[in-house]
Amino acid sequence: MHRIDPLFKEVLVTLGAVSLIAVCGAFGFRSAYPDSGLMYTIAQVGIAIVFAYIVEAVWMVERVSRSDDDHRDWLGMMTGLAVAGLVGVAAALAVGGHRAAGHANFMDLLGLWWAIMSLIALGAVVVIQPLLADIFREKAEAKSD
Repeated sequence: MHRIDPLFKEVLVTLGAVSLIAVCGAFGFRSAYPDSGLMYTIAQVGIAIVFAYIVEAVWMVERVSRSDDDHRDWLGMMTGLAVAGLVGVAAALAVGGHRAAGHANFMDLLGLWWAIMSLIALGAVVVIQPLLADIFREKAEAKSD
């Protein structure tokens, strides 16, 4: 029986988690549609977070042991977060354009919540980078002893 690659599985799990949270947010907070200016601002902030995330993810990939059993799982999750963030920026731009044209529907709310949740996840990894760097350094020092 063919086993699914852990990297691909984790990308799908991460995107599924962001999707589920976005759908719940869109259904739970339906009171107002987002303003186009807000969505364009989210996209601008989001692309900065995506760039920072990519720089930090590349730094972490260079320091993680490929021999760890969960390496492909971890790499899949990191890739899934990056894809979710990029889709979040695209969704923010799409919703901004949709709202600027005077349209409003459920997809605007879904795009808003996808952008919010994906960028929160990316931002959280960026913010905890000092902790991750210390953990990786400690592991490297323990292996060299």
